[in-house]
Amino acid sequence: MAGRSKSSVDFLDETFIPRNIEEALHVQRDKWIKTFVKSLENVDRVSSGNLAQSIDVKIEDKDTKFTFSLIMADYWKNVDEGRARGGKQPPVEAMLEFMRLKGIVAKAPKTIKPRKKALNKDKLQKSLAFAMAKSIKQKGIKPTNFYSDEIDGLTEGFTKAIAKGFADDIDIQFS
Repeated sequence: MAGRSKSSVDFLDETFIPRNIEEALHVQRDKWIKTFVKSLENVDRVSSGNLAQSIDVKIEDKDTKFTFSLIMADYWKNVDEGRARGGKQPPVEAMLEFMRLKGIVAKAPKTIKPRKKALNKDKLQKSLAFAMAKSIKQKGIKPTNFYSDEIDGLTEGFTKAIAKGFADDIDIQFS
C-alpha cells in the first residue's frame, strides 16, 4: 500500500444548513414550553403566572453548532423540589404578594370584649403574612415535581427528534 496517495472528500462544508434539525429544535422548543406550563397548571402552581410566563427555550445557531437552553425564573427549583422544614423563612413581602394574587384577606378576630381601637387592615394583612411565612419555615412546602416528572420524557423525545432531523438533513450517496 506504500506509495498510494490519499484523498479526502468533504461531505459537509461550512455552508451546510441543517434545515430539518433547526425545524426539530423549534418544534421541541414549543413542546417543552407547553409541557412545563401544563405541568404547573396540573399541580395548581400558577398563582401569579410569573413562573409559567418565564418558561422559555433559547435556541442559538452559531455556525454549525446549535444550543438549546431551558430558561425559567430562579425559584423554579423551590416549586419543583418543595421547601424543607426548618429552612429560611420567606420574606413577608412575598407572602403579601401571594395573598394579593390569591385574594386572601385577613379578618379581625372576634372578641368578647369590645376593642377601644379598631385594628388596621394593613397591620392585619402583615400579621397574617408573617404567620404564613412562619408556618412555611416550620412545616416546609411539599414538592410539586412539575419539572422532575416531565424532563426525562422530554429529553428522550428531544433526542429522537434531533436524530431524525439529522438523518433527514444528511443524504449521502456513494457512487
